[in-house]
Amino acid sequence: MIRGIYATASGMGVQQARMDIISNNLANLSVFGFKRSSVTAAPFSELLLVAAEQPNGTKAPRGWNAVGNLSYGAAVTAVKVDPAGGTLKETNRQLDLAIAGDGYFAVNVPSAGDPGRVAYTRDGTFSRDAGGYLATSAGHRVLNSSYSPILLPDGEISVSPAGVISAGGAEVDSLAVVVFDDANQMIREGNGYFAAPGLQGSQHDNPLVRQGFLERSNVDPNVEITNMLTALKAYEAGQKLIQAHDELLGKAINQVGTLR
Repeated sequence: MIRGIYATASGMGVQQARMDIISNNLANLSVFGFKRSSVTAAPFSELLLVAAEQPNGTKAPRGWNAVGNLSYGAAVTAVKVDPAGGTLKETNRQLDLAIAGDGYFAVNVPSAGDPGRVAYTRDGTFSRDAGGYLATSAGHRVLNSSYSPILLPDGEISVSPAGVISAGGAEVDSLAVVVFDDANQMIREGNGYFAAPGLQGSQHDNPLVRQGFLERSNVDPNVEITNMLTALKAYEAGQKLIQAHDELLGKAINQVGTLR
């Protein structure tokens, strides 16, 4: 019965993780370029409970003792980002850009140890910054196909579907539209940015950039609410199961174990 409680609790933990991710998806429903996430879980045949000292000599937190092995249960294996595109919204702003299809805009998002660090985004809410460079709504400069900031001239700007930026009929620069073999492995950061550590990106051979449009999030509220209700029902079922285990355990101790 103790093992049943542990197995049920592990399943409830998975449902709690799903609820957290679904809530975050719904909270970002109206954020341009947002990509929904989903939790993947898998059953495990054996969960080794933490012991004070494992056979390999590694130490566990003070006060923990060996309990044994717990068969059955579930665990979260990953939180994956869904790279599917969202619908496009026309804004008619010349520096609002959207990618119809695969690819990400490259952005310079400096860190303490790496001032040239590159992040990626699908949110094309761009504008000129104080220096005249093309920048995101968070103030980070958008990069060209050579991964350098894009300096915009004064006046009207046009952007071709291939990402070529022109002013006054003359080509000025070209956007970096980067594609990855497995965009599911990208890591979400703040401000709509994604990091791609260990992933090899390349310039899109045939991008489709839409000027005067923004990409809506790919969150479907109907799907998310259905998933939320499913996770909630599974969590409630886990609560009832733990209560049943607790009642059986109480009977085993107070009735079956009573000496007569």
